[in-house]
Amino acid sequence: MNLNLKKLTFCLLIPMLTGTIATMLTHQHLNIYTFIIQAPLSFQIWLFPIVWAFLYLFIGISMYCVIDIDAEDSHLLICIALFLILLILNFIWPFLFYNLQWYLLSLLCSISILFYSFFLIVAFYWVSHIGSLLLIPYCLWMVYLSYLSFYICFFI
Repeated sequence: MNLNLKKLTFCLLIPMLTGTIATMLTHQHLNIYTFIIQAPLSFQIWLFPIVWAFLYLFIGISMYCVIDIDAEDSHLLICIALFLILLILNFIWPFLFYNLQWYLLSLLCSISILFYSFFLIVAFYWVSHIGSLLLIPYCLWMVYLSYLSFYICFFI
């Protein structure tokens, strides 16, 4: 596989910009997290942006692994559609949780993200094994975020 810098840059910028814009639009409401009752396995708030930066990096690289391979159009379209759905859900989640404080809806959104991330791993596996493996940390993180959302939704 030859490295195509334009494709790689595009694949890295899409998730990074999605996360950056969502953070900028919810930044003033992030302090809510420090004032609500947190789950026993909660991390400090400063760790979340670091984790997300790495996850968005892995997501971008995994997408590059998929679109850089000459795959069937139908498989590629499924991968791109699932990828875009995940980015949209990832963009919506902080608004539901931080800005609107709709914890039940944010829980449902995080569970949806978890399911779509699993489907994306399977879809990427058809095209690129490496691309699918790079999504596993993201899927595990979504299990953790769903746990946090569940705890906050039902125990505060």
